[in-house]
Amino acid sequence: MKPDKIIIWLGREQFPDEKLPAIFDRLRACGVEVKFCEDIKAHKKYFYSLKEYPEDIIITFDDDIIYDNFIIEALYKSYLEHPECVCAMRVHKITFTPEGDIIPYSDWETDYRSSEGQASFNLFATGVGGVLYPPHCLKNEVFNLEALKKLSFMNDDVWLKFMEIMNRTRVVRASAARSINGYEVPDSQELALWKSNVKAGGNDMQIKAVLEAYASWRDQEGRTLLEIIREG
Repeated sequence: MKPDKIIIWLGREQFPDEKLPAIFDRLRACGVEVKFCEDIKAHKKYFYSLKEYPEDIIITFDDDIIYDNFIIEALYKSYLEHPECVCAMRVHKITFTPEGDIIPYSDWETDYRSSEGQASFNLFATGVGGVLYPPHCLKNEVFNLEALKKLSFMNDDVWLKFMEIMNRTRVVRASAARSINGYEVPDSQELALWKSNVKAGGNDMQIKAVLEAYASWRDQEGRTLLEIIREG
């Protein structure tokens, strides 16, 4: 299944003269669009597309993986079954201490597959597998650049998760999902964000920062972000 558009967002700070390697000429000849924007790290891949195409389905992919060609179809089929949910090929399950606090990210149930086709607030979509965002599934706070940079600049998945919760949007692992048959782009892991986010505890710090910043937030039924996640 082909998408209507493929857009690659590149930071002007990294390409100040907008001069790109020759491979981009081949990509453009295939219909790929290249757009330049403020370099807001991994947030580039969703932020500007959401703004430009608010009524459209947005599918994001991390750019350090070569993907199988079935993934867009699998995500779209999942969307048809769960049109109000964020659909992901790969999810983690957020887990808690007996006291009800979120345990460290590295101890979550990673690549959680028991939930296939079941929507939940305690599922965490990971960009590395491909994620589908239906229109209006995120709180408008997602565009708060000042908060984004301050609280979760190094992890777009964390920021997006809490924007989903604020909008009462659940996550579902695509029912057609199978093991991601992709492989890493050579040399792409040298500066990979997961090294600081997972190994160095960056995810935990960013999750804590977002929870503290929005500690006073409540949904219409008076529930906090943590209470909604625990609801599952």
